[in-house]
Amino acid sequence: MAQPDFNIHLRFVFALLLAVTLEIYPLTEATSLWRPQWVLLTVLFWILRHPESYGLGTAFCAGLFLDLVVGVTPGRYALALTVSACVMIIVQQRMRYLSGLQQVLLVTLLGSMSAAIVCGVDRLVLGSAVPSRDIYWTGISTGVVWILIQLPTGRHLAKS
Repeated sequence: MAQPDFNIHLRFVFALLLAVTLEIYPLTEATSLWRPQWVLLTVLFWILRHPESYGLGTAFCAGLFLDLVVGVTPGRYALALTVSACVMIIVQQRMRYLSGLQQVLLVTLLGSMSAAIVCGVDRLVLGSAVPSRDIYWTGISTGVVWILIQLPTGRHLAKS
């Protein structure tokens, strides 16, 4: 098995830092409902692009890093990203055969599921209640951004 190129890891770290920066960028309350899950998109992209190098451990570490940067309960984003990455790894081979719209729907569902997990952990740990319909807007915006990721990189992100 060939060793992955160091530049690939460097690009991943740069993409993750950019995603975390976009994730914590301050927005108004009205527009924060539409904030895409940048770290989730980054992790899913790299899992599809280089499955031999990035997987559940990467998703967990990226989520833990986001937890530390945001300053929330440790494990909140780590759990959400790990579960979403697990689903993506399961359907990774099928992803090549899905149309662009089906890929967007899958990423939208993963974004909504990730937001639901984060809200569920908040509810269990902190007792805070989030209106259930508000968590799905972030999933929709995550799917829309996935369309923009697909345009320059090609329709199918999974390697053959």
